[in-house]
Amino acid sequence: MVALMSTHTPGPWTADWLKERGKYAGCTGIAPTAGPPLAYLPPGREDVQKANARLIAAAPDLLGAAKLALHEMCNTVAPRNSFTDAVDALDAAITKAEGTS
Repeated sequence: MVALMSTHTPGPWTADWLKERGKYAGCTGIAPTAGPPLAYLPPGREDVQKANARLIAAAPDLLGAAKLALHEMCNTVAPRNSFTDAVDALDAAITKAEGTS
């Protein structure tokens, strides 16, 4: 698999519903704390749009939590076999998020 990017825009990210007029009116913008929006979700059902935006905005936090959990699980005194499925799932999610193989 080819890495698509070496790093992502650091979090935290926020999701804000844009009420103003113009090109992005009614869209939800996903943006880092400081900087321009990374993406816009098109207008749609407001509850679904906001839920999707919150999930996308949480991506950097979820990636960090997954990395921490994987590190802790791999360095605990409990037998690795008790965490095998969780470790594999976390490793796959981190790999997908970082675009590495």
